[in-house]
Amino acid sequence: MQSRFLLLILVLTALNFACGKAYRMPGDAMRPTITPDDMCVTDASTGNERRIERFDIVVFKMPDSESQRAKQVSSDRQIKRVIGLPGEKLEIRDNNLYLNDSLIAEPFEKVLSETDRKRNFGPIEIPAGEYFLLGDNRPNSADSRYYEPPTVKASDIYSKVVEIKKGYYAGR
Repeated sequence: MQSRFLLLILVLTALNFACGKAYRMPGDAMRPTITPDDMCVTDASTGNERRIERFDIVVFKMPDSESQRAKQVSSDRQIKRVIGLPGEKLEIRDNNLYLNDSLIAEPFEKVLSETDRKRNFGPIEIPAGEYFLLGDNRPNSADSRYYEPPTVKASDIYSKVVEIKKGYYAGR
C-alpha cells in the first residue's frame, strides 16, 4: 500500500515537471503578443539552453537585481522574449536591434517609443549559458536592459511558452 502511494507521488511529480504549466501575464510588458486576458501554456522540457532559440518566449526567474528594485512584483517568475543568444554581441540603437554588428529584423509585433530611455543600449557581449531578454512593449518592460548583469542564466529559465490562448481570462 505504501509503495503504491509513493509511486503515485513520483508519477504526479514527474508529470508536473514534464507537462509544463499555465501562466497569466499580469502586466503590459509583452503587449500586444500577450495581454492580461491571455493564458500562456508552457513546456517545461524546453527549459534548457539546447532548445532555446531566438525570439522564443520564456518563463524565467526574475534576477535578484530586478526583484530588489521592483518590490511590488507579486511573483519572481516573469515572461519575456529571447533576443540575444550566448556568445553574441548585442546593441540597441534607436530601437533597432544589432547582433554582431548586423541589423536584425524582429518578425513580431512590438511597441516602440522615441521617448523610451532604453531605446539605446549596449553594446554588450552575452556570456556563455546566458540570454538577453526583452518585452514586446519596450517602453513598459523591465527587462534585460535594466538587469544587473543584463543577462539571464539558462538555469534560471523554467520553460518556453508553446501556446498563447487569447482572451482566456476575459470576463472571468
